[in-house]
Amino acid sequence: MAERLLIEVQQNGEDAEVLLREVDTLRRDLLELDVERVERAPSGPAPPGTRAGPADLANILLVTLPAAMPVLQSIVSVVGDWRKRAVQPRRVVLKVGDNLLDLTGIDAEEESRLTEVFLRANGLRGPEDANRD
Repeated sequence: MAERLLIEVQQNGEDAEVLLREVDTLRRDLLELDVERVERAPSGPAPPGTRAGPADLANILLVTLPAAMPVLQSIVSVVGDWRKRAVQPRRVVLKVGDNLLDLTGIDAEEESRLTEVFLRANGLRGPEDANRD
């Protein structure tokens, strides 16, 4: 069964049009990976576990992962690279099932540690594990 990854990008009061263009850029970056689908959340009530209202759903991407989830590590990397290119700092939350990775105002070392924990929680080895082989 394919797993769904929710990516929520939050704005800091700036122009919503700028945010939507940046989310479109992230969507295109993610479509270059081996994922089944990347789509905006459908309108209507916000997905469970989010604080977004219907108008905010344009900031939420739903990524359908293939049954084998090694692509998740690539997705986390693409999101990190996208955050570095963003016009303004972004809060980005990734969620698979009950596992959540919140990339908000943390230094690179803490981001790496939290990413490692997130990947392990989803049954994947993190970059540090791969370097030990």
